[in-house]
Amino acid sequence: DEIVVKIENSPFAAGAMRECFAMKKLASISSSWKKSANYVAKRCQLVKANRLQVYLDDIKLQMDAKHFGEEFNKLQPPKQIDVIQCYLVEFHERANSPVYCVEHLVEGNYIKYNSNSGYVTDE
Repeated sequence: DEIVVKIENSPFAAGAMRECFAMKKLASISSSWKKSANYVAKRCQLVKANRLQVYLDDIKLQMDAKHFGEEFNKLQPPKQIDVIQCYLVEFHERANSPVYCVEHLVEGNYIKYNSNSGYVTDE
C-alpha cells in the first residue's frame, strides 16, 4: 500500500541499535496534517547488518509477543497486556530507498528499565 507521511530529518531519541524519528501519516489524501496520527519511525544503526532482515526479525518478534499477550489475557489477569503492532515503511522515492520500522507513538514519559547490553535499572 502507498501512504503519505511526514518524517522529521533528525531523530528525537537514539539507542545503541536504533534512532527514533517523529512521523505523521495521513489517514486519507483529503485529511489534514493537524488531525493525522503520530508515529515513531525507527531506523537501524547497525552498519554491517542486513537492515531489512533486522526489521523483519523485529516485527516478527513483536507480533509473537502480541500473540502471547493475547493468550495470557485469556486467563483474565488483573492487568491485561497489549503489544503495539508495527510495520515497515519504505521511502522508495528517496535515495537508497530507506526502510523504517513504524509504530504508533505512545504519549507520555518513557523510562528505560533494561537494555540489550545487560543494563537493568534499580527502580
